[in-house]
Amino acid sequence: PHSALRTPHSALRIGIIAAMPTNRRTFLTTSLGAGTLAVLPPARARGQLRIRDVETIPLRFPPGRVYSDAIHTFGADRGGVVVKIHSDAGITGWGEAFGHRIFPATRAALDTLLGPLCVGRDPGQIAALTDDLQRALHGVGRNGPAIYALSGLDIALWDIAGKIAGLPLYRLLGGSPRADLPAYASLLRYGTAEAVAHY
Repeated sequence: PHSALRTPHSALRIGIIAAMPTNRRTFLTTSLGAGTLAVLPPARARGQLRIRDVETIPLRFPPGRVYSDAIHTFGADRGGVVVKIHSDAGITGWGEAFGHRIFPATRAALDTLLGPLCVGRDPGQIAALTDDLQRALHGVGRNGPAIYALSGLDIALWDIAGKIAGLPLYRLLGGSPRADLPAYASLLRYGTAEAVAHY
């Protein structure tokens, strides 16, 4: 146990990974339920890995026709927010936060509320960190831009976890019996093949 405390940060592909459960439900309940990501050693064993900064990069979809679905009209001005979590060890996690027409509000939630609360925290403690962030949202509501922002952070934290473990995320969550999965376009309803090719 004490040797793990001296493990250099560059050699973190430790034997814990070999003992990981292969059942996703078991992994999530036993590891994350305890507030600790099993594939990551404690922060002290990772050289006190901490979040240094949370950067937001706004995305604006190209202007064009008004977009809508069966219930909503989204207008022609839409976008999203890329979330970039920087650790003090140089490992960066990338996420994406949903936005539609209110993506500036999602970015504001990240820049002024949730992002600053992440600074100094251990990115490996995903469940504990997101639980604290959920509590911080109590006064502003757990929906809309606040939850969009939280989802972007969650994706970025898992990106860091995968990079530290040296594994793709599906492996961290128990693996998959399939070699490939079908893909489909959700929400990006360009309408014509020409628009898809252009954008």
